[in-house]
Amino acid sequence: MNLSNFKGVYSATFTPYDKHGRVDIEMQGRIIDFQLRNGIKGLFVCGSTGEGPMLDESERILVAENAIKCSKGRGTTIIHVGHISADVAKKLSRKACEHGADAVSSIQPYYYHFSEEIEARYYQDLAESADIPMIVSIYPKAAGQEISGKHVLNLLSFKNVIGAKYTGYDYYTISSIFKRVPENKLLLSGADEMMMTGLIYGSNGSIGTFQNMIPRPFVKLYESFNGGEMDKMRQMQSRINDLIYFVLSKSDMSYFKAAMRYAGFDCGYARSPFKQLTENEYSLFAQELEQFDDLFAMSKQ
Repeated sequence: MNLSNFKGVYSATFTPYDKHGRVDIEMQGRIIDFQLRNGIKGLFVCGSTGEGPMLDESERILVAENAIKCSKGRGTTIIHVGHISADVAKKLSRKACEHGADAVSSIQPYYYHFSEEIEARYYQDLAESADIPMIVSIYPKAAGQEISGKHVLNLLSFKNVIGAKYTGYDYYTISSIFKRVPENKLLLSGADEMMMTGLIYGSNGSIGTFQNMIPRPFVKLYESFNGGEMDKMRQMQSRINDLIYFVLSKSDMSYFKAAMRYAGFDCGYARSPFKQLTENEYSLFAQELEQFDDLFAMSKQ
């Protein structure tokens, strides 16, 4: 397995909806084209940012199929197939394989706080359900429980598992895992505001939300790291974080999608029960976003 094909900056792509709340395939294609033209390595589809847990099976298959089609030959596609039902996760995994995905991924099975033994069985069965690589998605906040370093290393030993995506802030603990991961395994960071930290500790790239709306700044950050330009990397991460902290202060997915609208890609509302912004609320938010126009301007439409 040539891991260089998976290293780099990914967008955890939004799922856009039309005015009737249906998946907007045309807009999804526009977003993917925008990101790939700005240097994004590939796509992480139907994850948290893509509202994967809020889509039904047919919608998840549709979104994944279209993402693969739109990026074929231009970017790597990682399809998130995680589901509380192992059978549904395996079905989604097989579909991703049939449509030509480069890899699949899954968060820990959630809600019931499964034991590490059960989680291991879930991942092992899922990894063997499709003949393409799998990346374990470690997201303690969404899964509802932490994950031990010993458990992560065990998951990385499974057939077809080529690496892990870590979405969290405890890099002191995760660094001990990084040191013990075999060279033939991949590590990607998932917290946008911690991308620089992840790279310093040994990650091979990042997957995140804000890569959708301002892809080029993240690519520049990655290039600065690879070029040994640490001051440039630090300055870029600091400026990116100004935007992240501002949007996070709104504490709702609808504001994330509103930022995409500001960038020129109207993704519609986030699905209920997320807040549905009024036009006045959007206008006020857009006015506040003007302070970050330097970041938005780096990415060319």
